[in-house]
Amino acid sequence: SRYVTAVAASAANGEMAYYSHRGANIRVNAPSSDGFGLPRITTTDRSGSLGDDPGNYTNSFGGTSAACPMVSGVIALMLQANPNLTWRDVQMILMTTAEKNDPTDSDWVNNGAGYHVNHNYGFGRVDAQAAVNAALTWQTLPAETSTERSSSPNLAIPDAGSAVSDTIEIEDGM
Repeated sequence: SRYVTAVAASAANGEMAYYSHRGANIRVNAPSSDGFGLPRITTTDRSGSLGDDPGNYTNSFGGTSAACPMVSGVIALMLQANPNLTWRDVQMILMTTAEKNDPTDSDWVNNGAGYHVNHNYGFGRVDAQAAVNAALTWQTLPAETSTERSSSPNLAIPDAGSAVSDTIEIEDGM
């Protein structure tokens, strides 16, 4: 769904966490534990002996279960800074303020709009300060525009070696 902000996880060094998934749907990534050592994510825990650690905090939280709430927290801060943001504004801010992590990864490309994007990392690692700063002065994106066109060429699909082509005209304003 285009309304979802899919989040990948990256280790402390910025590289893809071994348990994270890749895909064209990834919007951004957030730091998490690498599963093998330090640093780890520290968070609140159930009180006393009911929790994972004897105290009220645990330092072994990780996975995309840690990365996704971090991005949710950043979005909450953005919305606190500017309650007028739409879902499209939130996604655009996340995309334009994310930091390109693991720059040596060979999957980084510039998309048709000129933004760097990667199947492992989306538009990069979320940057809370940059996202909130952008939200403070953000001008709401213009309304979406859409159009529908269809075609029924009724052409046979030939065997290998030949191509089928059909053209649909879209006005310049799109």
